[in-house]
Order: sequence, then structure tokens, then C-alpha cells
Amino acid sequence: MADPRMFLWFYFFLLKRRKRIGRQRKKSTIQIRKINDLREMVGKQWKNTVNASLTITLLYGCLTNRDVWSWFKPSHSYWVISSQQWTARMWIDHLRMKKETFLYLCRDLAPFLEKQQTRFRETIPVSKRIAIALWRLASGHDYRSLGQLFGVGRSTCCKITHHVSDALVSVFLKRFIATVSNERVQETKEAFRIMSGLPQCVGAVDGCHIPILAPTEHHCDYFNRKHFHSIILQAVVDHKRRFQDIYIGWPGRVHDARVLANSSLYAKGQNGTLFPDDVQIIDEVEIPLYVVGDPAYPLLPWLLKVYPDDGMLTQAEKYFNRCLCKMRFVVEHAFGRLKGRWRCLLKRNDTTMQYIIQQTAACCVLHNLCEMQEEEFEEDWRVEPDVDGHNINNPEGDEDVRDVLKGMLQRQWGL
Repeated sequence: MADPRMFLWFYFFLLKRRKRIGRQRKKSTIQIRKINDLREMVGKQWKNTVNASLTITLLYGCLTNRDVWSWFKPSHSYWVISSQQWTARMWIDHLRMKKETFLYLCRDLAPFLEKQQTRFRETIPVSKRIAIALWRLASGHDYRSLGQLFGVGRSTCCKITHHVSDALVSVFLKRFIATVSNERVQETKEAFRIMSGLPQCVGAVDGCHIPILAPTEHHCDYFNRKHFHSIILQAVVDHKRRFQDIYIGWPGRVHDARVLANSSLYAKGQNGTLFPDDVQIIDEVEIPLYVVGDPAYPLLPWLLKVYPDDGMLTQAEKYFNRCLCKMRFVVEHAFGRLKGRWRCLLKRNDTTMQYIIQQTAACCVLHNLCEMQEEEFEEDWRVEPDVDGHNINNPEGDEDVRDVLKGMLQRQWGL
């Protein structure tokens, strides 16, 4: 039989343990309550501090005149209102074209640039988009200045310029830049013949440099002999200083002859598909249609250049060189008018290589449009183009055409 004293001892042990656990729970509850009170007090103090700081800030802002808070930013209607007050001279100065030409661009580019109107925001009109891009291409101003002028964001100006440039190239490149067609070949031939006395010439080819930022990869290839980074624009120009063919993107260090050899112009010339089939027989030699270039280019049946000056040129050869240079000057004048009218090509372009090529092509399209519309060109816009005028002569090729033309001039002028 169990001892009753054991039961009493176990009973008092459990009772004591229960009291101890109760005291511990009470102590924990008190500590938790103190912690919650402390948190509430700190929260109230922090809230009061924040409210006081905001109150002081607002009072300070009301008492002081902060320009940055009241900075004027033109609204979307700024372009519409200001353009209506422009004179004909202001259209030429700001956008390099008459208002009628600008409206022509708006009409043809509207299907490619027009955005859908939504409830969230008002879309930028097509006319304003084109004006932003033309202002950027004509002046070379940075996007921050354009944003302040037109009341849009800096990134918006950048995107609009890229979109408009892409639309110009997509819509107008094949329409405005094309080789001499059957309808224009007679006019071009006659104009160059009157200019120089040489028949069958339908264009002049040369290259110029477009300044760029140094690329991250292979930047040495873009550092040209004039000591800046660039890409090359190769172009064929007619007698009216309009581009017939453009080829853009080769690094500035590359020689003109190599750029030509890799272009579609060279491939078509070698295949006989560059110009219409039109030959003139002089001294029993067929003279095809041809273009003229500087001494850096190879001598080809469809590409003529001057006789190399070795100090022993005859009078006939010197006269032939002068006549050829008269025709070659049109391409240099075209580059000067291109960069003078669209001055973004004068300064170092800070966009990516893809967009530099795109904007350069868009400027060439706009150049042809302005020349076709006979837009006014101020003489103080004219600049000296970065053409490659070096006298590195390539090995002579087929000299029959050049010698026949020289003989014709010799007999004609009694040299």
C-alpha cells in the first residue's frame, strides 16, 4: 500500500509549479505590454516629427519663390500657335523648307506616324512630330533643348526623331534617290556636256565623312586621316546636285576605292545594269554612259578620272583634267549644301551606329526634296565638306574611253 505522504508531496509540488508558471506568464505579459507601449510611443513621436517636417517644408515653400516649381513648360498647343505666326523666312530658317513642302511631308508620312488617340493621354500630332525631327536634323540641337521648345520629354524627342527618320527613308528613299532613268538621261548628259564639253557623263561620285562618337569596338577603324572618328557617305550626284545613289556606313579609315568596290554601284557598273544602254561612237570607239570621280577611284569604262599629274602631262591631258574637274565639283557642292542645310551632320553624332546611318539617309532624302522643290539656300549655310581629296592613284585600267575623249577635245580646241 502506497504511503499517503508521497501523494501529499507530489500534490504540493504540482501546486508550487503552477504558481511559478503563473508568475512567469504574468511577467511575460507585462514585458510584452511595455514593449507595445514603447513602440506606440516611438511611432507617435516619429509621426509627429514627419508631420512637423512636412509642415515646415510646405510653409517654407509658400514663403519662398522657388523657380523650379513654377518653371514654365510649353503645352502641346505651343507648336500650333507659334507655327501659325511664322513668316516664310522663319520656315526656311527653322525647318529649311517652305510651309507647302512641310505640309507635303505631313500628308505623305501621316499613315506611318499617326498614333491612336486614347483616354489616358493626348497623342502628339503628326505635324509636331515632323517639326521636332526637322528641327533636330536642321540645327543639331540636343534633345533637352528640343524638349523645352516643343513641350515634350527628352526621351520623347529622341524617339520621335528616330521614327520620323525611319519613315522618311522607308517612304521617300526610292522615290527621290534613284539612278538616271531613260527620261532624265538626255537632260543630264546635255547639262554635263555644256558644263565641260565632254559627252556621255551622267554623274559624279565621291565620299565624305560623317562625324561620330568613337565606337566601343574597333574604334581605330573609324579614326580617319583627318583625326576624328567618322563613317563614310558615298554618293553619286547629277548636274542639279541631287543624289542618285548613296552608300553609308563604312568606317572612316577605309579607302574610297574599297568602299566603292563593296557597294551596289560597283556591282551594277560591272554588270552593265547601272545605266540605260546608251552609247556614242567616237573615233570608232563606243563611249558608254559614265560617272566621274577623283584620283582615289579606279579607272573603269563607266568611271573616269583625271590623268595622274607626274609633271609630264601634255596640254591635251591638262585640258582634259580641267574639264573633268568641272563635272566633279558638283558632288563637292552637293555635300556642302547637304551639311549646310542639315547641320546635324556637321557635329559629332551621339547616337548608335544604326541610327546614325538612318539619320544620314534621311538627310539625303530631305536634301533631294529641297533641291527638287527649289528651296532657298543661304550662302552663310555653306560649309566645306569633308571629302577625300587625296591623290592616291589606283592602277590604271581601261584607258580607251579616256584617251578617245582627250583626243576629241584636242581636235576640237586645236591643242
